[in-house]
Amino acid sequence: ILNTIYLALIISFFSQIGDLIISFLKRKAKIKDTGGFLPGHGGLLDRLDGILLAVPIGIILVGL
Repeated sequence: ILNTIYLALIISFFSQIGDLIISFLKRKAKIKDTGGFLPGHGGLLDRLDGILLAVPIGIILVGL
């Protein structure tokens, strides 16, 4: 069970990092919303940006 807790913490950390990276890139490009699908929420990319980094990291860690 301790390994599961460590895995969850690592994946959560990388999810936050992914969110920060995409937010940084959006600010550099001076883009507020990445699409009109979810107006007022920053677009669909803003809802998925943390997942884009966390899922591959999770797959790599589970595969080890």
